[in-house]
Amino acid sequence: MFVVYVLVVCVCSALSHTCAKVVLRNGMPTYRFLAVRIVAGTVASAILYWAMLKPGEPHVFQTPGPFLPAIWLGILVPFGSNVFYFEALRRGDLCIVAPAGSIAPLFVALLAWPVLHEIPDAAVGISLVLIVAGLILSARSRHHHHPTAGAWMVLPILLASGTSVCNSFNYVFQKKLLHDLPKADINLVQNIVSLILFGIYFLWEMRANRRERHGTEQHPWRNVGLTIISGVLVFALSNLLFLMAIAKAPTVSIVMVLATLTVPASALAGWVLLHERPRAIQLAGGGIITIGAAIAKLAG
Repeated sequence: MFVVYVLVVCVCSALSHTCAKVVLRNGMPTYRFLAVRIVAGTVASAILYWAMLKPGEPHVFQTPGPFLPAIWLGILVPFGSNVFYFEALRRGDLCIVAPAGSIAPLFVALLAWPVLHEIPDAAVGISLVLIVAGLILSARSRHHHHPTAGAWMVLPILLASGTSVCNSFNYVFQKKLLHDLPKADINLVQNIVSLILFGIYFLWEMRANRRERHGTEQHPWRNVGLTIISGVLVFALSNLLFLMAIAKAPTVSIVMVLATLTVPASALAGWVLLHERPRAIQLAGGGIITIGAAIAKLAG
């Protein structure tokens, strides 16, 4: 069942990123986009929290102590990972940013070994080699808006890699929390922490940009609507389904390996909805990622 959860997460993430790319391409400031997105996601996750509330379980409003680790995880995800990712997405195509933001399985496999005592087997090792190779191929592309900039867009790749590091720490330590705590509570706590941080970030950017001229944003109300959809898809639906997948899966590593299917899903969404046509080498990279994920699933 955890495989279905991960596949739905991949589809939700790809659609969310596509909405985000449209919004950023229309000129919506990153700080405003992030603020609207997290507000929408937090409200949606609160609704899911109340819908899934079970009186017999420990809850954050009754015993907040066990949920304290979720506070620093909220600093990493959604806040840290999203700041890195969408600053990268503003500067690069979706088919470039998505691969660099998806190398978390490599870090997860290394971190889960000492923290969760999940020793990676040969199948996971082979999967990781294939996935990294596929990500490298997927990231090799001419920039959509600046075709003379060269084949490797270094800054977007570095920024998106920061997302992978944040996600790796988040999911490994979430696995420890899920043994004793409800998933909806963890998701809500992380979103509330990120909401506070995004609020500070928003006020800081507003102050820093108060003298700048605005008015270059196209379709502002459509941007708000797409941003709300993006936030609900990721912060409410994807995060909760991902936690459910981690709780049911034998290891967190196999979940992260399967989650790399977000890369070909994002490339497909970018192709169909954004007209970012992938090159043959990127299609080959997506195919290799899919093969690596399939090996991990069959072996697991």
